Amino acid sequence: METVGRAVDAGLSPCSGLIVGMGESDEQLVEALAALRDLDADSVPVNFLMPFDGTPLEGRWELTPLACLRILAVARMICPDKEIRIAAGREMHLRSLQPLALEVANSLFLGDYLTSEGQGAADDLTMIRDAGFTVIGADGSPASTASPASPAADRSTAPAPRAETARPATSPPPTPSAAPTDSATAPAPAPAATPAIRRRGAGTDVAPNA
Repeated sequence: METVGRAVDAGLSPCSGLIVGMGESDEQLVEALAALRDLDADSVPVNFLMPFDGTPLEGRWELTPLACLRILAVARMICPDKEIRIAAGREMHLRSLQPLALEVANSLFLGDYLTSEGQGAADDLTMIRDAGFTVIGADGSPASTASPASPAADRSTAPAPRAETARPATSPPPTPSAAPTDSATAPAPAPAATPAIRRRGAGTDVAPNA
C-alpha cells in the first residue's frame, strides 16, 4: 500500500489487482476487492488462475465462464469508478463469454502474458469489433496515454497498457473495408471458428516460459 501511495505522489497512475481461482471463498473475494477499492488505484486488473503443471496450484480448476463473469460484475459493483481490466487467463476460463465480459469491464490485455501465450491480437480485435466496440485511437477517436505497442484493449477511457475501445453511439461497428490502414491497428478478417492451438504452457509439453 505504501508503494502505491508513493506512486501516486510521484504523479503515476497506480494499477493494483488480484488473481482469482486460487481457492478463495466468496467472502474473501469481496474483502480483496474492497481492499483494492480502498487502495484507490486507478485500475484493477482481474487475473484468472492458470494452473500450470509443476506449480503448487496445478490441477486446480475451480472457475467456470459464468463464475468469471460474475467475478467481473462484482468488481465493477465494488469499484464503479475504476478501470476494470480483464487480464491473464481470460481465454482459458471465460472462453466464449469473453465478448460479454466487455460489457462489464473497461479493457482486456492483448497478446501474450509474462509466462504464457494469449489469444492472437488479431482475433481479439475481431472479437471487440463483433461485440460492437471500436478501439479508441485506432480510427481517429481520442487516444489514451498508453503506448500503442503495449498489450491490452479498452472500452471507454483509461491510461494503461492497452488499446481503448468504445461502443459507437448510433453507427454500427466498422467493417474490415472501413478499418484503419495502419497495419498495427487494422483488424484482420473474421477468423475461422477453430480453437487456438497453445504452443507452450498449460496443456503442452513445453515450459510456459520457453
